[in-house]
Amino acid sequence: MLKTVQPSGKLKRYKQFLYDVLSNSGPEFVLLCAVALGQVKGVDMKHSDRVGLIGKIKANKDNTAIIDSTIRLLATKYHIPNSVTGVFSLSF
Repeated sequence: MLKTVQPSGKLKRYKQFLYDVLSNSGPEFVLLCAVALGQVKGVDMKHSDRVGLIGKIKANKDNTAIIDSTIRLLATKYHIPNSVTGVFSLSF
C-alpha cells in the first residue's frame, strides 16, 4: 500500500495517514493502525483525530509493551518498510 500510487482521494488520504504513521514511528505501528483502524476508519477520522493519534503513536514509539517481536515479524512478513525513504510521498 505505501509503495503504490493510489488513484482515489480516499485511498490517497489513507496512504498519507500510513505514511505519517511510518515517518513518526515505525513499521510496527503502521501494521497496528492498518489492522485496528482499517481503511474506512483511517479515512473517515477527523483530521484533528488523526493528528492526535499520530502524536500518541510518536510518544509511544519505543514502548516495548506495545511493540514486541511478533509485531515486528509480521511487519517484516507483510513488507512494511522501515522508513519513508524510498516510499512515494503524496502531495494534495
